[in-house]
Amino acid sequence: MKIIISFTALLWGTVLIAQEDKLPIIDMHMHSSTEIWSEVSPCFPLDDCEGIKTTVTDPKELLDSTVAQMDKHNIVLAVLSGNDLDESYRWA
Repeated sequence: MKIIISFTALLWGTVLIAQEDKLPIIDMHMHSSTEIWSEVSPCFPLDDCEGIKTTVTDPKELLDSTVAQMDKHNIVLAVLSGNDLDESYRWA
């Protein structure tokens, strides 16, 4: 258990450093689907979720808001998955 906690702490520390220095980030888990999978807020833990919609049902709005958050956090590349292959191609 200590190994898992230490590894998680190391990864989290790396994310915090990347955010402080605005280093490029690759998001390894992104969805193009508007289906609701969770009630958990998608906001980055250091950010205030005020003004950020946590549920989006329009695919174009989801893409636009995702790209805006990617720009804000210097996410330069993402591994994308979704239920609709055509929608995933539009995102690419």
